[in-house]
Amino acid sequence: MKKDYSIDLLANYGIPKGVIDYLKEQKYTKLTLLQYNSLDLVFKEDNNLIISAPTNTGKTFIAELAVIKNALSIQQGKCYFLFPLKALAEEKYFDLKERYQELGIRIAISSGDYNEFDNNLDQFNVVILTYEKLLSLVIKKLVSIENISLVVIDELQLLGDPERGAKLEILITILTSRSSVKARIVGLSATLNQLSTENIQKWLNAKLVTTPDREIELREGILYTGGLEISFKDYQLKKGDFIYKEHNSGEINLEKEANFQNTRFLSRLALEESFLMFYNTKNRTEYQVQEFQVEITNEDELNALIAESERVIEINPTFRRLKRYMIKGIGFYHAGMIPEERKLVSKAFNEELISILASTTGLGAGVNTPAQNVIFWDNKFFDERPFSVSIYKNMAGRAGRIGHDYDFGRSILIADSVIEMTRLWDNYIDAQPETINSQLLGGNNLAKYILSLLAADICNTEENLLNFIYNTLFGSVYFGEGGSMNYEEFEITFKGGIERYKSFGLIYEEDDSIFVTDLGSIIAKEGISDHGALMIYNALKELKNTDMNGNSDLNDLETSIIHLACSTRDAFSNWILVYYSDYRDTPILDSKWEEMSRYALDTPSDRDHFYRSIKTTIVLLDYISGESYARLRNKYRIFHGDIRNSALGLCWIITVIKKIAQLDEFDFSDNFHDNLDDLQDKLFFGAPIEALNILRLRLPIIHRNRAIDLATAGFRTIKSLIEASLDELIQVNGISRNIALTIHQSIENYIQNFIKRTYATQTRKIRDLGRDSSYITALYEKEGREFEKACTDIFHEIFGFQCIYCGEESVHGCDFYFENNSKVYAFECKRKTGERLSPVSAREAEEILGKSANFSNCIKITIGYPDFSKTAIENSALAEVTLLNVEILGEMIIEYWKGKLSSEKILDILEIQKYVVIDDIRNLDK
Repeated sequence: MKKDYSIDLLANYGIPKGVIDYLKEQKYTKLTLLQYNSLDLVFKEDNNLIISAPTNTGKTFIAELAVIKNALSIQQGKCYFLFPLKALAEEKYFDLKERYQELGIRIAISSGDYNEFDNNLDQFNVVILTYEKLLSLVIKKLVSIENISLVVIDELQLLGDPERGAKLEILITILTSRSSVKARIVGLSATLNQLSTENIQKWLNAKLVTTPDREIELREGILYTGGLEISFKDYQLKKGDFIYKEHNSGEINLEKEANFQNTRFLSRLALEESFLMFYNTKNRTEYQVQEFQVEITNEDELNALIAESERVIEINPTFRRLKRYMIKGIGFYHAGMIPEERKLVSKAFNEELISILASTTGLGAGVNTPAQNVIFWDNKFFDERPFSVSIYKNMAGRAGRIGHDYDFGRSILIADSVIEMTRLWDNYIDAQPETINSQLLGGNNLAKYILSLLAADICNTEENLLNFIYNTLFGSVYFGEGGSMNYEEFEITFKGGIERYKSFGLIYEEDDSIFVTDLGSIIAKEGISDHGALMIYNALKELKNTDMNGNSDLNDLETSIIHLACSTRDAFSNWILVYYSDYRDTPILDSKWEEMSRYALDTPSDRDHFYRSIKTTIVLLDYISGESYARLRNKYRIFHGDIRNSALGLCWIITVIKKIAQLDEFDFSDNFHDNLDDLQDKLFFGAPIEALNILRLRLPIIHRNRAIDLATAGFRTIKSLIEASLDELIQVNGISRNIALTIHQSIENYIQNFIKRTYATQTRKIRDLGRDSSYITALYEKEGREFEKACTDIFHEIFGFQCIYCGEESVHGCDFYFENNSKVYAFECKRKTGERLSPVSAREAEEILGKSANFSNCIKITIGYPDFSKTAIENSALAEVTLLNVEILGEMIIEYWKGKLSSEKILDILEIQKYVVIDDIRNLDK
């Protein structure tokens, strides 16, 4: 019998009342049985934990309790909460911030789209990121593994995934095989079978938290859609009948005339029940649901949500279709959409503004989209591979989620014959998830991670490496008790891999230790294959002797570099390349190849890879020229999200190209390196170079097409946008008065956020130096006369100049000054405040000219917050006024305390008589 356990029990374990009250507001009024049974393990012990239970048992909340315990402990070690997908990480980041930030728990995220915290991760209690990102940070030594006290791993069964499994296994082994204090591992999974659980439990020396039952019953079954009456599981079935097995009781029952296959019936039922429907292609996802239509009950709220999205999403065919569907109460979700579109439809479905959501299998990976019913219109992937049991069970578990008014959920497979009914029942409903097998020996994984371990200084000898491998899941299963692998044979294979890497020039031995070469280090830190890195290395050796070394047309270089990146196995194996149609695209691509071949640095031998590399290159050249999503879709029959994903994927490979090009044996021109930087940004933002400065601001209201329109109209820098009037912005194509107002507000927010980030970074650096951070605090937080005094104190008490503060003596004089070597250094301090934080104008910057008129041989300096206007900067040299913004002054403090900036060099900066930039400080060291 199920018991109720009040969430107030958490108070007995030190959870603050404010958190408990907030959870109650979010409908968390009681603990599940699994949660209750885990409390002592979470709070009173420090063992590794495996939480293996079906969906709808509350696993994630148990992990959150471990995170809270860790963050509120006296030691306050770092906690990393790991997810397989960026979308899952982002969802959990905003969720945890809302719940626990008021406790003083500092929470950050590190992902491709959210990396603003990467330089300050040590300031946070909890960091949310993907498996790959934490492994990369460890290998690059950007986080100290000694300070990690807790790691929560969502979807632990992905240890068996061919793409992610090896990375996750290596990461866990690094965290658990240290000789010092080890991180506590808490792993979550809904699809571990008994053998997998035992193997992982033994490997991690972990305690198990489990239950066989769901909190919300799941009716897992098959909808019969055939025309003839059949007999199945002792029931007579007609078209539209749904036969199912209950998860908890195991009983088999029949729902007569369920008729989920009937579009009109299902649309009426969707007024009361929600439906998550899986299809195996993006086109089916978009087009199969168009016949549904559900009456909207919250039309105003839905329209407001759509209208807000229209302001930040570039118009394209998929978005137009999505808007039309959402008004009919339905939506779709697939990888060919951009993240903003997927967030829109997920939000609408989660908030019950729409009732039917069609999705490809990507949504089933765990994004929190609960529904009462899950329907599998397809049970195979687009390439006809059948779903694994693990994937099916994960998707089926979306049905009937805790916290929603569901008595049960339905997971519905489709079959039209007894043979198909039997296959699906045996292969999915009655089946257990597959046993997890280590992926370390798959592909070239073991060799690749040997480089990673050497580069991260985790291991430095063959013996260290072998011991590490024996501590992995692979080692535990195959070399432990009852293991089936021969030590001697494995070590021969292992040493062969070491010799192979020596022959490639990726590692070398010295005094019985193994070290990675610079090229080997790049492979390890960037996660590319040795094959891909060596292809790039050899291509660059050829390229450096051509006229593309900074002297040829930039378009030629872009074609060569994009195609080189597309030609690597990494682009092919990581799903970076777009697809082509065998019958329609091949003649076109052949002709394009005749034009492009002279730019090729390497060519794939595989036919499929060859044509996809050509097509991807062609598409991305159009994309970075600024071609609209709509025209790209019509021209190449490719979803805009796929184009964007390909461009982002190539950005990673171009990072590798950039790093290899910087090796000592190359001597590429500065222009060549600058061009690679620009190309990477063009791919990241999907725009020509003229629009990049605007897009680099990452303002949601300025999508790529809008940035291109602004750049065409002459608005290409943040300063031009700051100084633009509403009337000037409205003249730009597609910009209304409301959008112009939002651009102004977004720029204001950007400035404020930039200042906050700079302030936080400089404060951390000063504390790391063991210095007093109150000076920097005053510089950023004081206003009026107090700001003037803060600047005076910096030059007087830190830099050691005998300053005289004049602010209170006269409204006509400068704010403070000092004398040195017969020169007077006079300062004016301008701190702007108000709703619109405008820059210091030229007139304000030059007030020091009049206020210092009584001094002879005078150096005139204006300190500005937040910054100076374009006109002020342009006029500064002519007016002979040195302009210092607060960011630069903060950097001067840091460099002075580091011993890199002397008093004499500070005087040199003050005498520069122009707008000071960071390079002006750095160049003084040369």
